[in-house]
Amino acid sequence: PPLFGEHAVTCYDYIQDIDDDDQETKDLLSPANYDRFEELVTNSLFKRHYEQADPANKGPLLKQYRMHREIMDVVNMFYDSKLEAGIPVDTEVHSKAHHAVIRSYQGGVSLVSPDHHAYWIDSSSLHGTPAYETQARGSSKFNRLEAVLIAKMVQQIDDSYRAAGCTDKVEVGIISFYAAQVREIRQEISKKCKLTCVSCDVNTVDRFQGKEKPIVI
Repeated sequence: PPLFGEHAVTCYDYIQDIDDDDQETKDLLSPANYDRFEELVTNSLFKRHYEQADPANKGPLLKQYRMHREIMDVVNMFYDSKLEAGIPVDTEVHSKAHHAVIRSYQGGVSLVSPDHHAYWIDSSSLHGTPAYETQARGSSKFNRLEAVLIAKMVQQIDDSYRAAGCTDKVEVGIISFYAAQVREIRQEISKKCKLTCVSCDVNTVDRFQGKEKPIVI
């Protein structure tokens, strides 16, 4: 747990403040016991067993069926490029097709096409001005430009599917590292978007873990 170390000093102070006549509690909350429990809580039991296991009893799972191989290539750097797509290319063309077409407001150039499955959009600055802002309370951050771009993209995705005659709701997951940014994106979508084909799930990384969506921003 990420908060364990944050309370270490407080815990040690508490040990020092125990009444002298409460020897039983002092024995339980001794610095030695504290160190033992810290090691127990902050180290992964799975990791310890994995490192001690015979090489014949362990191995990586490197074949995946969830992502289109173009999206897989984005994360493959974390797997030393050993990750493989389990679905054959000719099957993937149909099973992972997204069919969305989004054109630029200027010139009709395709920004999103069915041929590509991963896109990068720079929301760090607008006309050379940094777009990051810091929330007044705490350390959570938000990026106003990013929220605006996401809302526009969501609306364009919805327009694209509506124009194609979509009848089923298309689920879009929108993930941020910051709670302040989640609020910013939700407000922007609520104010600016009129969605008929798209259903949005906007949340932090922690709350999104384990979920799966056809489209993720």
